[in-house]
Amino acid sequence: MLLTPFAVVAGFLTGLLRGGRFENLLDIKLIWAPVILLGFAVQTMSELADVPARLSVFIVGAFILIVGLCQNLHIRGLSIVVVGLSANLVATVANGYVPVRLEALIGAGKVEPTIDPDTIVSIGALGQLEDDKTQLNFLGDIVPIGLINDVVSFGDLILIAGLFVVAMNLVIGRRRSGATLDDVVEGRPDTIDLRADTIEAPAEVTAPTNSEPIDVAPRVAESELAEPAGLTPDEFLAELAAAGDESAY
Repeated sequence: MLLTPFAVVAGFLTGLLRGGRFENLLDIKLIWAPVILLGFAVQTMSELADVPARLSVFIVGAFILIVGLCQNLHIRGLSIVVVGLSANLVATVANGYVPVRLEALIGAGKVEPTIDPDTIVSIGALGQLEDDKTQLNFLGDIVPIGLINDVVSFGDLILIAGLFVVAMNLVIGRRRSGATLDDVVEGRPDTIDLRADTIEAPAEVTAPTNSEPIDVAPRVAESELAEPAGLTPDEFLAELAAAGDESAY
């Protein structure tokens, strides 16, 4: 799809305009990177090379790629990419091919309006014209883009938007809130913006110098609590109450 590299380049440029740096790309740590590369390679091979069981190879490659990407949803925008890839995969699995709308082909300028649909056997590696038996037509290639003379699906548009967001945030150095396993192991804080100039040092907290507890209760001298000789119990309680009132003032 021709729009894919343009989305990535546009994302990089937008990230630079927003204060990002290409050095931030060096901080990318992909989880299950070999799995992602394997899925991408298998899917690309099924589209470009005439391999046996091309449809099955494409489905397996797309599934592996999606599983690998799901391990890296801490990267902002990658969840959008997963949604786009999943939408395309669902349409392909449901029909056994990528459904393509004839009106979209005509609108994109790929075929003449007077063409006989029966003469179109296949479209690309996996595409076929939709018919009455096609399932989930709205997920097929039904959106014409005359600028590049191509048709895309809504899944493709979601994928393009996701790649733009991912590229922009990687240059800025921004990820989704939530620490990954590597963050916990290495003791990195849970943060959204990873640029060094945006991280503020925590304010210093000093302990109070006087750690002695403050006694706010009225103090009564032990001598006042002693029962004077010759007093009855009632007189002693009266004297004790009077002494407590005086100490309160």
